Amino acid sequence: MTEDSGFERLKRSKLPQWVAAYVVGSFTVLEIVDLVAEKFLWPVEVERTVILMIAFGLPIAGIVAWYHGEKGRQKVNIAEIVMITALVTIAAFVILPTPERPPSPGSASDVPPEASIAVLPFADLSPDGDQAYFGEGISEEISAAVSRIEGLSVIPRSSTHALSGQNLDVREVGTRLGAGYVLDGTVRKSADALRIRAELVDVARGVVEWQDTYERRLADALAVQEEIAIAIVAALRPRLGGGAIDVTLPGQTTDHQAQDLYLRGRYAWNRRTKENVEEALAMFRAAVDRDPGYARAWVGVADAYAIMGFYDYLPPTEAFPLSREAVARAIEIAPLAEAYATLAYSALYFDWDWQASEDAFQQSIGIDPRYPVAHHWYGNLLTALGRDEEAQRELRRSLELDPFSIIAHSVIGWGAYYRGEFDTAIEQLRESVRRDPTFALGYLWMGQAYEELGDTARATRFIEQAVEHGGATANLRLALSHVHASSGRSDEARRILRSVIDDDAGGYVPSYEVAKVHAALGEFDEAAEWLRRALEERSHSMVFLMVDPQLTPMKGHPVYEALLEEMAFSDR
Repeated sequence: MTEDSGFERLKRSKLPQWVAAYVVGSFTVLEIVDLVAEKFLWPVEVERTVILMIAFGLPIAGIVAWYHGEKGRQKVNIAEIVMITALVTIAAFVILPTPERPPSPGSASDVPPEASIAVLPFADLSPDGDQAYFGEGISEEISAAVSRIEGLSVIPRSSTHALSGQNLDVREVGTRLGAGYVLDGTVRKSADALRIRAELVDVARGVVEWQDTYERRLADALAVQEEIAIAIVAALRPRLGGGAIDVTLPGQTTDHQAQDLYLRGRYAWNRRTKENVEEALAMFRAAVDRDPGYARAWVGVADAYAIMGFYDYLPPTEAFPLSREAVARAIEIAPLAEAYATLAYSALYFDWDWQASEDAFQQSIGIDPRYPVAHHWYGNLLTALGRDEEAQRELRRSLELDPFSIIAHSVIGWGAYYRGEFDTAIEQLRESVRRDPTFALGYLWMGQAYEELGDTARATRFIEQAVEHGGATANLRLALSHVHASSGRSDEARRILRSVIDDDAGGYVPSYEVAKVHAALGEFDEAAEWLRRALEERSHSMVFLMVDPQLTPMKGHPVYEALLEEMAFSDR
């Protein structure tokens, strides 16, 4: 074929027009997929697969154009349609990756499913409908008691709560949680009268293994909890062996009013807002006032102060010493796994004593290897120290133990973010916010990961969603200021930064977050000054000084390097 005839053939086939139309159409498809994927939180693999399939389709479009582009010359026959369809299908299977699924409930359990139990929150049937805290608390106390049974795995609270209120059949709940048994029940309180109904369901067989109803005085609530735990042991005895089993909960009280205050406190603490945590602290304080030997309530006091310090509800210099004081009281009374985990938490986020924190985490895990919170917090410590493989192991262990926990899911992405694996972080965090579309931290961390990838438009949208769901807190507003700075919108970044500092004048301004905004603006000396202030305030965020991607611009600055020395990161 001559050059002229080839050129003529190219013109007749309209190959350039076909390719141009394909490219324009592809960009349109990508924009639509991008918009829909963001709105519906599709996995990252969907977008990647569409891109690869479009790339694979370009040569196919060229071939079709070459042979059939000239209108009226030829028609595409059936055989060619089948061939093209087959090629596209094969490409889809080759290109489409198999997504890594979160560990399935029970898959990581070191006991068989039939020797595991999920204790659901007991439904409140009280006349005024104001005893939800009691039903939730009773289920938590029973869970804690039966967790002492050797050979029996207990599904953590956050996983059981993730499925409560979904009108699922008990067997369906058990199947989803990977539990061999499900304990369900109701509570009814009226004046001094208490009525508790409980039933234990064998998930595989769909039969009620045991059930009973307890009508007692309110003062007997503690005894009823123990009776239910003993009944569960009796029902499961054939699978648990014949050894002696003690379901007495260490660190417990004999004062039913103190326990009621404790249950109210835990109900509020689990919701984590500033108002809820303040209410929880008041309840826990009232509980230990009634019974100073109530170790679990002392852990509650410690947990409330620790959360106040971590979320900047109180200055860390005020909150963490009070947490440490309360947890020391708890440990004097009873060596609880929860107490050692909270002690380690304070050693990590306030004392910056890496070895003391690690020792306490290991003590907690030694007492209760299946306590997911200890593994989660230990993973945070290891992340801060740059011990990435160990950190991943602990964070994944937390997720394996508590597979329906939004926090456990999200910290896998959070850890990937600090390792610089931003695509992996986004993928995991999308799953977190898909499970809970109101989870502000998921949007925040996902936005920050996009920011590190240079996609500041998408980063801004996600951080704005974090503010929408989490409120206009100082931390979230400063995150928004940071992304504006990264986007080159320095005036807007400075406006938000100034508003945070002015609005919180006389209150607590998170200096660490202010420092990061200045770093993003290229104001490194100002950033160094705020980091020094964060050190003096004992800001918990300073724990991540060495690994925070948003502080990468500060590396090499003399103040930044000096702070690493002061915090003993250089020794690790």
